Amino acid sequence: MIDPTLELLINKVAEKRKDILSSIADGSAKDYAHYQSAVGYIRACDTIQGIIADIVNKMENSDE
Repeated sequence: MIDPTLELLINKVAEKRKDILSSIADGSAKDYAHYQSAVGYIRACDTIQGIIADIVNKMENSDE
């Protein structure tokens, strides 16, 4: 079973990533620099999601 705090964090990061992707898709980037910044945020969200997944995996395996 996943820790409720980690689950909340997973959901918040996924929600933020989705919001940024929607923003890009809507054409809200004012210029290329803004677009690059948004892509950087998406990469950060992906990195955070990977770190959380590793933590969850380690927590689940430590219970065995």
